[in-house]
Amino acid sequence: MKLRQKLPLSAAALCVVCCGAIGMLAYQHSTDTLAEAVNARFLDLAQTKADRLGRRLRGMSDATQGVVANRTVVDTIEALKSAVSVESEDSIRAIFQPADRPVEEWFAIDGRNEPNFFADRHAVIHDAVAAAITNSGASDAYIVDPDGLVLYTARKREALLAQIAENDPSALAVASRAALALG
Repeated sequence: MKLRQKLPLSAAALCVVCCGAIGMLAYQHSTDTLAEAVNARFLDLAQTKADRLGRRLRGMSDATQGVVANRTVVDTIEALKSAVSVESEDSIRAIFQPADRPVEEWFAIDGRNEPNFFADRHAVIHDAVAAAITNSGASDAYIVDPDGLVLYTARKREALLAQIAENDPSALAVASRAALALG
């Protein structure tokens, strides 16, 4: 091939290579920029969620401290432990987990006007605990004795009067053990 033929072909090949290189650089730059923008958005979102969670946890902690600081509540917990040995589990469940009412309504059951020692003691603390749950945004509150017996659940879920096993992996069991370890 003559130089006259090689020169245009070489120039065209050089243009193709340059355009390819520019395209690759542009693609890499846009990919990096997009990745940085996505990471920045995820970090902002994570910080927002962390702030919201922190506020919620502080609210729950404040509500819990308010309930725990109430001497009536502490005395009532001791009375609930005694009441469990006096009343049958079936009679307690009949009051707080009535089969004829939907589970969503159990939260409102406070035990007042029930001929049951456990219900009477439950009524003493339910308003304070229910208010703390409502004000803090918590889903429920549990009182578990050192032996792992669930003495109280504001929403009267299935955990009421359940015995938490030592190696139980449930969230309630883990939280109970952690609370007991704090003293």
